Amino acid sequence: MSIHRRHFTRKGFVLITILLIMALFWPVNALAAPERIILPDEDSSGETMGETGLVLATKDGGQLRVNAVLAGSGGGTDISLTKMSKDGRISWSKSYGGSGDEQARSIQETSDNGFIITGYTSSQGTGGRDLYMLRLSPLGEKKWETAAGDSLDDEGIMVQQTSNGDFVAVGYSQRQRTVSGSQTQTQDADIMAVRYDRNGKKLWQRY
Repeated sequence: MSIHRRHFTRKGFVLITILLIMALFWPVNALAAPERIILPDEDSSGETMGETGLVLATKDGGQLRVNAVLAGSGGGTDISLTKMSKDGRISWSKSYGGSGDEQARSIQETSDNGFIITGYTSSQGTGGRDLYMLRLSPLGEKKWETAAGDSLDDEGIMVQQTSNGDFVAVGYSQRQRTVSGSQTQTQDADIMAVRYDRNGKKLWQRY
């Protein structure tokens, strides 16, 4: 928690930069006016929020409710989704997670009326938190999931489906560097972007 809190301000700067980049470039290639939500990572004190509790308006007039829930039995937190129909009835409710923690940061409805999610996972990947991508069918069935990152913490903050059906996630990656002229190690955060095709194959990953 202490390392995570120290990077709160830097992560806020990275998030603002990401939003500016997307505002400048993505509307040209993105699907027309998709609904998307960004889920908060921490409150103003730097503490991780226990529940996200946000709602995504869906194309069918319903809603997708998003929460983080404790999995129990040492399983950490899972992503919990509840799909509501236009008349307020529950269409389906599912949770997604592994042996560690999974959290959603950004969710978008896809062109096939399914959903694409990015955030982080500690259940898979190369160490610490890794950027998490999860694609779901319109009924909430898992189509694919994948993780990307380095040995320190990585996290997806925003996801976008492109006009050709690929998916791009943008977030941050904590990097360890040696201070020039000394042997001192320091950590900072870079912007991280990764692109997948519609089947979950990684096309590129950049910092």
